[in-house]
Amino acid sequence: MDVYKFVQGEWYSVANVQYATLPPLGGGTVGNGIVPAYLISANRPAYLVTIQGASNPFNSVVGKIPGQGWSKIGFMTPQVPGLPTNDGFASVVQDGQLVDGGHEIQTSVDNCTPDCAQGANYLITYVFSSATSAFIALNAPVVANNT
Repeated sequence: MDVYKFVQGEWYSVANVQYATLPPLGGGTVGNGIVPAYLISANRPAYLVTIQGASNPFNSVVGKIPGQGWSKIGFMTPQVPGLPTNDGFASVVQDGQLVDGGHEIQTSVDNCTPDCAQGANYLITYVFSSATSAFIALNAPVVANNT
């Protein structure tokens, strides 16, 4: 993903953020494939990138962490009941939506227990933490529904 800056009537490339693979952009609940949002700083937007998955959209965030360059910013993920133990870090989240005026990301995770059609959906809200340079969960996973 290329990031540009508009200065005095001209566009300048400021960063190229690499993705291992980049499936089709778009779809999902956030609208277009790349949405600007003030997730890290009130002075510079980051970008919520929607990547279409097999059955759900997945999201990553590209942004400039203060004192660092532009990069894909990860998520420190809590354990979701019914899912295998995770390593606590992910580069994408499932079905992200901007909330709190675009300052937080709320995700929905299906634990697929006993199967994905009948699994419980858990809501997790993330906010950027300058202490970890990653998005951290504001809450433990909360059951959204059981369908």
